[in-house]
Amino acid sequence: MNKKQMNNTYTTSALPVIFLAFANDRRDYLYNLTEEQNGIRNALRSAERNGLCEVVYETDTDIDKIFRTFDEYQDRIAIFHYGGHAEDYSLLLKAASGERQYARSEGLMAFLA
Repeated sequence: MNKKQMNNTYTTSALPVIFLAFANDRRDYLYNLTEEQNGIRNALRSAERNGLCEVVYETDTDIDKIFRTFDEYQDRIAIFHYGGHAEDYSLLLKAASGERQYARSEGLMAFLA
């Protein structure tokens, strides 16, 4: 079976998902984050185009969007990448109110396990 035939045997709903989530803080803005986003998307574009994976991309993400995306794609998420502010044991996200929101490692590990 050649590569083209192999790609045609998979539907989008069966492909592994690479979930890219980004959050920037207006007060402590990360100027290189947009460059990181574009670089990762460009690097994955050919893999997605060749039917190797599906890339799901969230900007200005919050914890609710992360949970919804994991719920929607369930066991298909093979890679989760977060770009933005973080501390040793938490991710810094934006709450729906626009305020800072911390996603602590304990809660994320329990959810992802």
